[in-house]
Amino acid sequence: VIARYPVAESGLPAGWHLKEARPADTPDILAFLTAAPRLTGKKFGATLPDIDALIASAWPGEAKILRGPGGAGAGGIEALSVLHSPHGEQPEILSTLLTRPDLPLPLADHLLLDQIRAFDRIGRSLGPGAFLRFIQGDRQEAVVRALLHRGARIETRFYRLRRSLAYDDETALDRAAVPGFRLLPWADVLACGLSEAVRQLQYDTFREHFGNMSKTREDWPGFIGNPGFARDYSF
Repeated sequence: VIARYPVAESGLPAGWHLKEARPADTPDILAFLTAAPRLTGKKFGATLPDIDALIASAWPGEAKILRGPGGAGAGGIEALSVLHSPHGEQPEILSTLLTRPDLPLPLADHLLLDQIRAFDRIGRSLGPGAFLRFIQGDRQEAVVRALLHRGARIETRFYRLRRSLAYDDETALDRAAVPGFRLLPWADVLACGLSEAVRQLQYDTFREHFGNMSKTREDWPGFIGNPGFARDYSF
């Protein structure tokens, strides 16, 4: 999390270019993301429609790609930088800042400063409590170092744990039940007109959760309509 403060201008080395992402860049962005499937910090799908939705969620002009002189990155892209439009009830601007793991620190710092400058401009409309939030994986070492150098405060850490379901007893799972609880597939939730009731429960529950995650009535349709919602796994 970074609060607003002014930063000095800095330039990119010769041959490097940070430009606004255009529809024609979408295939290259897809190549950049899919070439590094373990790119920790990625919180969205890597399909063309997902990338289009990601860019559409950005503050106008704040979805950018970094290209280098040699085009070493997949699709010639070395980094993706997005400042998302405000959502929820907190005065938050959320960043997506993904780079090649070996991107030099000065370039990561340039990307960060570009976002901070934009945030300083955008944040004025959100009031004095506005802040810029990052969710970064530890593989993005240069970005993390740049963040700490620029005064970021670590709010929390996440640890990913996975458990294989390959050897579970599916018959036992089918018989499993908890008295007083009924498990509804998401399609049944919508058919029964329970979507707003679920939203209210989500809103109250996530007010105590890390981050600006409670969904307002305005946020809800976009949230459940996003491919990342995964309706087939939602109950």
